Amino acid sequence: MQTGNKTNLIRGNPKWVKGVSGNPAGRPKNEPLLSPELRRQLHEVCPADPEGRTWLEFLAERLLQLASKGNPTAIKELFERIEGKVTEKVQFDIQLAAIQQMTDAELDDMIVQAIGDGMQS
Repeated sequence: MQTGNKTNLIRGNPKWVKGVSGNPAGRPKNEPLLSPELRRQLHEVCPADPEGRTWLEFLAERLLQLASKGNPTAIKELFERIEGKVTEKVQFDIQLAAIQQMTDAELDDMIVQAIGDGMQS
């Protein structure tokens, strides 16, 4: 294993060493990002479109066409863009004090039971 700003991997183990950043300097400040350029170009006229629409209009219509033909990826993308991604909420009805007094075996049993209950829903 090397230390400092070099590789922070344990030999033979692909996981990062606990507490040591794999990128201590962070992303370079002047590195160009794709998103701003895409946003800019989406408002330009699409040369492939005979109707002279912008890329944004052209791609939105194409996405709708794919979804209307049953393309599951297009349908998913539309719903996630319009409604937002679906999140699954998990609720536990147990007191913290009760958990703190449980043995490891009791906790394991509780986790297995919760997973089983979730798979049946």
